[in-house]
Amino acid sequence: MKIRVFIIVVCLLVILAVFVPYISVFFSRPLSQNPSDWGSFGSYLSGTLGTMLTICSIAALFLVSKYQNELSIRQVQNEIEVLRNQTNIERELKLFNDIYQKIMNIQALEMSSELIFQDFKLIPYLQLTNPSIGKAQVINKGELVILQFDSGKIMELPKSTSFIGLLNTYISILNHDEIKSQIKKPENGMYSFLNHILPNIQTLSAQITLLTISADRLTSLGFNSSLLRSKFTDISSIATILRDIGILQIEVYQLSSLYWSIPEHTARVFYPPADIKQRLFDFAKQQFVEDDLGTIEQWKLDLNFIEGVTGVGIVEYKLENDDICYSYRADKNSLTKKTNHN
Repeated sequence: MKIRVFIIVVCLLVILAVFVPYISVFFSRPLSQNPSDWGSFGSYLSGTLGTMLTICSIAALFLVSKYQNELSIRQVQNEIEVLRNQTNIERELKLFNDIYQKIMNIQALEMSSELIFQDFKLIPYLQLTNPSIGKAQVINKGELVILQFDSGKIMELPKSTSFIGLLNTYISILNHDEIKSQIKKPENGMYSFLNHILPNIQTLSAQITLLTISADRLTSLGFNSSLLRSKFTDISSIATILRDIGILQIEVYQLSSLYWSIPEHTARVFYPPADIKQRLFDFAKQQFVEDDLGTIEQWKLDLNFIEGVTGVGIVEYKLENDDICYSYRADKNSLTKKTNHN
């Protein structure tokens, strides 16, 4: 559009440049009846206007050609960007699917049900909560493993079951606080089912963290996050279990749970702890006493969800204004300061 207007304006100026001098000289004279005068006028137009219009046509052709070349270059660049974005999506989607498959493989691992009956905590815990059940013995009967008490109370489990099924059974017997204490302070020399499977549940936690990070990358690339919902729904139960026993970080759980509850996910939907802003504000006042922080209303809270060097997800909180940013990472338990102008 701009080129078209430019060409029209130039042509009008050329016409004016040709006719204005001619009219200014011959305007006072009457129209000639002599054909030779009109021939001279034609020669004048041919030599001036014709030449100028030819030059303008060549210039217009050059400008149009240049514009078309630039348009073609932009179209090619756009196509390259679309292809690059598609390639990034495909690469990230493959990574996402690989991580998802690792999680499903661990969940489906076959384990002997006798493992939980050998746990040093389980039978004493049942006897403590129900003293009348008496002593217990483990009986193998066909495809079943039976825990039988003197009182006649029994617990039957398939001889072999999935890792996640056995973990669910174990957790249903012991309370979450008891399990958390085992993880934090394992008993030396005593067999613990939970410590036996601890590498698996730690791997699951790390993989769920990586899956959430990968999903956020896909979302940032424009991938339809509703398509990820079914995958996260599949892992929702194991994510909840790992959160309840203190293996999966609460921030990771909250971010991943958004996928199975809100299709149009974005990491910015994540709600940090209600008092985190006040805690960071107080922390900054204590650590940087020379800074005049003013009031807490002058600051805004932001966060980044990043991948740590060990593959474990880390939430980085930021307390910032136009000039200063205080950054806190739980894994380092420290507050750093930088200016936003750097």
